[in-house]
Amino acid sequence: MHAMRKPTQIGWSVLVMVVLALAGRAAEPPPEAPAPAAGEAAAVAPAAAVARSDPGSFQTQTTELGISPNEPVYFSIGFNEKVNAKFQLSLKFRPFGATDDSIKGEHVWNDLYLAYTQTSIWDLESESKPFFDTSYRPSIFYQRRDIGELFGGRFSLRGGFEHESNGKGGADSRSINILFIRPSWWWEIDRRWAVAFSPKAYTYLEKSENPDIAEYRGYVDWQVTLAQNKGIRLTTTFRVGTEGHSSVLADFSYPFEDITPLRAIGLQHGYLHIQYFNGYGETILAYDRQLPWQLRVGLMIVR
Repeated sequence: MHAMRKPTQIGWSVLVMVVLALAGRAAEPPPEAPAPAAGEAAAVAPAAAVARSDPGSFQTQTTELGISPNEPVYFSIGFNEKVNAKFQLSLKFRPFGATDDSIKGEHVWNDLYLAYTQTSIWDLESESKPFFDTSYRPSIFYQRRDIGELFGGRFSLRGGFEHESNGKGGADSRSINILFIRPSWWWEIDRRWAVAFSPKAYTYLEKSENPDIAEYRGYVDWQVTLAQNKGIRLTTTFRVGTEGHSSVLADFSYPFEDITPLRAIGLQHGYLHIQYFNGYGETILAYDRQLPWQLRVGLMIVR
């Protein structure tokens, strides 16, 4: 995408959008209601009376924006040869349907989404601390969650168009356009554990800046998740290119509120994140290179 020549400015703009969307409306503490008289039921305050915005600023609730999480959101640091950080921001916008994407739309257009995902690798050791690469992935897709039971599991479907580029020019420019379809199955093992299988199959519409990318990425991202109810989650994504080049990305997460020392200091939001990557193409810039394996630890906000 040659129009993107200032990835840093774009990244900060998206970060500001995410902060504004997820911050929600600042609410003042509701006034204490007088105690009900004997034999009189306590009145239930309407939601509008409880959530009152700060009169000194203009803020909007996320439920009014149609914005919800898309892919995992995290910031993690690690090293192998060089200290580096990897972070991802991802959100989706549902213009014609409910913000809660588990609510099915009455019409086809109610289940259309616009999404944006940005993934960056940040060199924290070199002078000036440059970003090694950033991938920008805007997309438009149709999604229907929990369509019914298929092959013994709950079935969902997503499909659409996605663009990916790194916003650079010259020899470092990378760009692809794909059409994709992503069926998903979710099987409950028992009341505590579940397994999900979510392969993302795609075809390249345009890849002139990296014509051999299929040799390293292939045509399917094979994703498997093992999850404990409100506990451990391990998601592993495999890629195998047409020439046998492969990669594996594993994301482990665990709620902070279940880690006793952290719960003792009141940390109850977010997850401990451990990520391992090995193989070709951790970024689109290095799609045809096998860089050293990476192990990172940090914070996952959405999983």
